[in-house]
Amino acid sequence: MFYENRLHSDSTTNIDNTEYECTYHPQVLNNDSHILLQHNVFDAQGRSPYEAKLVAELISDLLKNGVNLKDIGVMSPYRAQVREIKKEIKKILPKSILSPFESLFVDTVDSMQGQERNYIIYSMANSHPLESMRRLDFFYSPNRLNVAITRAIKKCIVISNYKVFDIIDEELKVHKDYQDIKSSLDIFKRFNSLSTKIEINETDENEW
Repeated sequence: MFYENRLHSDSTTNIDNTEYECTYHPQVLNNDSHILLQHNVFDAQGRSPYEAKLVAELISDLLKNGVNLKDIGVMSPYRAQVREIKKEIKKILPKSILSPFESLFVDTVDSMQGQERNYIIYSMANSHPLESMRRLDFFYSPNRLNVAITRAIKKCIVISNYKVFDIIDEELKVHKDYQDIKSSLDIFKRFNSLSTKIEINETDENEW
């Protein structure tokens, strides 16, 4: 997507063959591909308690399989979501794990520049990106997406509301910044088309 097919993963990182024993999300961790985990919960513009809970559950599943906290990286575009994730992790992790909690990377995408981890979880934390029409250039940044999805050695899990990728150009053409961000939106659409998607359908008043 970003390097015109000139950059390839080392053969040892192409497939994660680990058999994960999971309490929460076996369908995610036991999938060979990197995952786009999509949901239909509308609770976020920069902070999503629902996505924070998913992150904490995935970390719990990884720890259950002997993964070290220092091998996990968690990112979001938003500092408010970073705080929400830390709060949720502290709720779900055993107290015995909390003392070395500092070894777990939980921060913004920009802070991850130049680093990598075996497992990357990226919480996009925005349920209404195209309805607000505010700071679209920040949220739909190709550089930020590039950093987020290329930090993982074994597995990358991107968590988002499905609306993030529900980009209908005809509806956006009237927006004054549309021409400036069109190429960025196209990259997000391409990422969506290339991704292995797993959908979580919450059966409440929020329907797909």
